[in-house]
Amino acid sequence: DSRPQDEYKAAHIKGALNIQENGKFETWLGAIVAPAERFYLVGNSIEQLDMAVRKAAKIGYEQFITGTLVNPTQNITASALVNIGHFKQNPDAYTIVDIRNPGEFGAGAFFDNAINIPLYELRERVAEIPQNKPIMVHCAGGYRSAAGASIIENATEKQQPVFDLSEN
Repeated sequence: DSRPQDEYKAAHIKGALNIQENGKFETWLGAIVAPAERFYLVGNSIEQLDMAVRKAAKIGYEQFITGTLVNPTQNITASALVNIGHFKQNPDAYTIVDIRNPGEFGAGAFFDNAINIPLYELRERVAEIPQNKPIMVHCAGGYRSAAGASIIENATEKQQPVFDLSEN
């Protein structure tokens, strides 16, 4: 789903990953979606989908696109929204996953109890995330946390709500 995070969270196809169409789309598509893995592209307009297809082609992924959809209305779900005040007052009540790269994480952790799993490894390592608390996803600017939250949300089947810190 290449739509902006707020549109994705409000209504997305169950199982979709939120890789927003921006200057980094093809980079993160290639880092998150395995080579030869078939996928659909979702966007909010034909123009946005055209751009996403062109960016997928830059990395040779256009051949794996099964189809495209504009603002789907069937088989949709919504993501949970975080109470950022509760999180700030009770960070220990959450499992915090920092999806920045190891170098970024090593240069300064924002949360003492955060688990560092870089976004490009998250789909393979999601089972390492404890699911006994709501899960908060953190990155440097918010783009990666939207993608990371969608990956974790799909993998955990909503056993715990999954949030990202870019929502505030």
